[in-house]
Amino acid sequence: AQTVASEGPLPILYLLTSPDAATPYRIEASATMLLSTSLKPFDSLAKGSPLVTDGTGLAVAPGALLGAYAAGMAFPAKAMTNPPFVADIFSGQVRDKAASVAKAVAVQATFSQTHKVVPGSVYAVRQADGDALVFGVIERTDSFAVKNAQAVNTAENKEFVLLTGKRRVTKSATITRLEFVVFAVPRSSGPATLVAASEQVVAGSGS
Repeated sequence: AQTVASEGPLPILYLLTSPDAATPYRIEASATMLLSTSLKPFDSLAKGSPLVTDGTGLAVAPGALLGAYAAGMAFPAKAMTNPPFVADIFSGQVRDKAASVAKAVAVQATFSQTHKVVPGSVYAVRQADGDALVFGVIERTDSFAVKNAQAVNTAENKEFVLLTGKRRVTKSATITRLEFVVFAVPRSSGPATLVAASEQVVAGSGS
């Protein structure tokens, strides 16, 4: 489903799922569409749009796509050869911010960032022309390993303080976010394109 939020101009994509015909649908994931992106049409509601379960007939299997995307956003960065997706503003912003954070705390701590696909979160829906819209959730963990005799002031990170109650850490800290991403995947060849993305802080710890 697609809606437009009252507080912003960009549409939001929702993935609604139900295990059977007797169970009401629920929102599985949502993500805000990126600028200058659009969606291809689906089959009519009367006909229905089938799920793609194994990647057959697509340029890249949905699970492999999400796995490669998660690996490509790691910090420190890892080299990638022929990724199955085009560069996008969301991952670029995530990597740039990671580099900025690492530089800001370099004296006090070592910063790293990992991304992993949440099991069971990848869904692909076939579109009318044979392409697919792929939804997935990636868990991102920001980690700070505080150096000996140093401390990191976290008072300005309101999300971290709210989750942990800590305004200063002397050993280590982690912040966990969920990144909701949606890709347009071609049916035969060519790279996938990110069309929507959002993130949400879900956990934090520190000592």
